[in-house]
Amino acid sequence: MGKLRFAAMLGKTLGYISFGLTQTLRFTGSIARKISDLVQNKAQFNITVIDKNGVVIKEYTGVTQVKVNEVMTAMHHLHDNYKVTIEEYDVTIQEPS
Repeated sequence: MGKLRFAAMLGKTLGYISFGLTQTLRFTGSIARKISDLVQNKAQFNITVIDKNGVVIKEYTGVTQVKVNEVMTAMHHLHDNYKVTIEEYDVTIQEPS
């Protein structure tokens, strides 16, 4: 009985160690994913959507590349009478001295 009990306890211990390592790797992976999202998805662009008469329909400020892709996909499904202006976000224009 002693050897069987030892083998059972060893198996249980290895199971707990495996579970701990798995959870640690999951946590590390989620942190790495969040940091990657912060770096890749920081606000970079201003978007202005204008109709054929020059009227501004919608303005977006400080949007990410993902939002730019969404707007461009939406514009693809609309008529050709719309214009989209995309500018860099937070650009300071210096006046000539």
